[in-house]
Amino acid sequence: MILGALVVIGRTVSQYSIEEELGSGGMGVVYRATDLQLGRTVALKFLPRDLQRQDRARDQLLLEAQRASALDHPNICTIFQVHETAEGQLFLAMAYYPGMTLTRYLRRAAGPLPVAEALDLAAQTATGLAAAHELGIVHCDVKPGNLMLSRGQVKILDFGIARLVGSGSERPLAVGTVPYMSPEQLRREPLDARTDVWSLGVVLYQMVSGERPFHGEDHDVVRRSILDREPEPIVQHEPAQNMRLNQILRWALAKNPDDRYRNAAELLADLEASEDERPLGPALVDSARGVTPGSGDTTEPLVASVPTQRATRHHDRPEPALLGRRTMTTPSIVVLPLRDLSAEKDQEHLCFGIAEELITRLIAIDGLRVATRTPIQDQDVDAGELGRRLDVSHVLEGSVRKAGQRLRITARLVSAAHGTVLWSAKYDREIESLFDIQDELAERITDALEAPLRDLPAMRRPGDSTTGNFEAYNHYLKGRYCWNRRTEDELRAAIYHFEMAINEEPGYAPAHAGLADSYTMLGIYGTAPPGEVMPRAKTAAQEALRLDDTLAEVYTSRGCVRAAYEWDFTGAGADFRRAIELDPRYATAYQWYAMNSLLPKRNFELALDHLGRAADLDPLSLPISTSLGLFFYYVDQPERAVLELRRVLESDESFVLARLFLALSLCRLGKLPDALDAALLAAGGIPRPFTTTVLGIVHAQFGHRERAWKLLETLMEDSQGRYVPPTLIAQLYTALDEHDLALGALDRALRLRTADLIWIGIDPVYEPLQRNPRFRAILGEIGLERRI
Repeated sequence: MILGALVVIGRTVSQYSIEEELGSGGMGVVYRATDLQLGRTVALKFLPRDLQRQDRARDQLLLEAQRASALDHPNICTIFQVHETAEGQLFLAMAYYPGMTLTRYLRRAAGPLPVAEALDLAAQTATGLAAAHELGIVHCDVKPGNLMLSRGQVKILDFGIARLVGSGSERPLAVGTVPYMSPEQLRREPLDARTDVWSLGVVLYQMVSGERPFHGEDHDVVRRSILDREPEPIVQHEPAQNMRLNQILRWALAKNPDDRYRNAAELLADLEASEDERPLGPALVDSARGVTPGSGDTTEPLVASVPTQRATRHHDRPEPALLGRRTMTTPSIVVLPLRDLSAEKDQEHLCFGIAEELITRLIAIDGLRVATRTPIQDQDVDAGELGRRLDVSHVLEGSVRKAGQRLRITARLVSAAHGTVLWSAKYDREIESLFDIQDELAERITDALEAPLRDLPAMRRPGDSTTGNFEAYNHYLKGRYCWNRRTEDELRAAIYHFEMAINEEPGYAPAHAGLADSYTMLGIYGTAPPGEVMPRAKTAAQEALRLDDTLAEVYTSRGCVRAAYEWDFTGAGADFRRAIELDPRYATAYQWYAMNSLLPKRNFELALDHLGRAADLDPLSLPISTSLGLFFYYVDQPERAVLELRRVLESDESFVLARLFLALSLCRLGKLPDALDAALLAAGGIPRPFTTTVLGIVHAQFGHRERAWKLLETLMEDSQGRYVPPTLIAQLYTALDEHDLALGALDRALRLRTADLIWIGIDPVYEPLQRNPRFRAILGEIGLERRI
């Protein structure tokens, strides 16, 4: 074998005996050789034949030696020295590493590598590149052929086209290996460490998917793909792994270098993070602005997630400068759930239940503002910080310890402004005394606040006229605790506990009300056939009203059934208004009236007023805040929807419903990469019909029709073994432009009275069907009007 008739196998060059060719690339040919002086195996790199007479190529090889020799790192190939043959041919003497290149390794694997292995190889590569980047050295040709795998360690080869950052202002050569070149390389723009991040992102994609993200029949096609096309998302592995990989790859392969990891060290941090940690992404945005890196929206500042005041008509959130300016004219309070100090740590439901009961009592007091009807989830929050956040004067906190049939409850009232304890109390009583303890706590709180509150009005305690049975009450608290968590499993657990409470005390009206709420939510969320749960919800509501016709939550549940299942919007409106009349501070009544009655009937202004009122009454309620974002999505104001939904996720990033509607809103804005990112995060490794649908819609909008069809097939398969609302199937068919199939699915939904049919007249997903006579006929059956 020869190289330009100058290098021959078996020939001795300087002190090296050439033994075999190892490989060739754009900047050289590499041979294995023996160092005759030191008795070691080395690798020799010579200029290829077509470059050996070019001065620029010779200079480049010398530059490689100089730069690479400065990199003393276990993941970077060691350069020994530079030599020249008698014929004037330059070559490098480098360390020889037994093993194979990543190119060969991937060829042998013939498919995706295990995620853990791929991440390890990428992390090792990033570690070596980070050392180079720290010295201002950019490789510019990271690819599998330049990554040697030797005894489990990655060695980065060939800094032959690397250039020092800022070493000159000349236009860079468009050199490298096209499928791994960054967009700025192809455009011959100045390069920095971010071009290596891109190339390593391509390598990582190839390792975890089995194919390169940008490919084509020739280099021109590949170039256009790199410049213009987004890569297909990774789907080969577990959903949670896919989600994490896609998020990292999205930042590594951002077309705009400003949206990319700034260097290999930033990428390395995410590669090495544990599986349960969310990738941090590039540190490109000032955290004080509250914008998530890679969100695609770096222009709008995000204000605090909990509003403390609103415009009169609730059309706008307050500006950041307005937050916290409320003048304290009346006493105000926020209640923390009590801490569970029981040895078994099994009284969390009691801790939250006591907090909810106290909130209910305090809300009934004229002149006292209770910041939220939902107990705060974060028990470690600082009282002063919480007071400023919610603009309240006082915070109630405490603990519960249960031992046998005895309870020890401690409570203290803290001044949010000064952090001082106004009073503290300890109750060591039998469990049956819980009702009395709650009453006494409410009285102590009012005594400690402003003088006008000391003339305590008569307070109605839910359930005190219908049961003195602590077991029934305990099951009721467990039911409410589960109901507040709103997942399908928790809702079914809530039903169990409410039924147990009713078994203990059949005349216990609040337990029947809880049963109605739980069945209603199963129907609204589409987790059970509406014909199975909605009639049960109405029956439970009717029984609760027979026992006590003053329960606002029961009218609210019945109104929801009338609107979403019976399509009786007039009767539903009457129920919702009655609930508000009975309890003007019951935030859910305003929310459900707005979403289930006013919004479907296109009474947008009144719906927004009621949602604003709900958010004022319960600013920490994630469902209410999400409904506000959903409102703006439905009325085709996706920018406002994105802003509201991101506020929700700032408060709790695990709230899946908000992330799903965020994905749809971003899709509506045309921010498809961000929409896909949100949809993948929402999937979270748990297959749910709604998450599958949203992911499919985003893929369809992205042009990934094959992916969308596969997700639709998954949805159809799921429907064989569980209830899947036909409306979800209709949405995916619509996104795929299969209008007849979509209308057929809506016909099935009509027969089943699927709950979310009431929104099809305003849902942007169905916009392509709005003028279809069959679609308009379906709207007429429900009693709705079309969107346009």
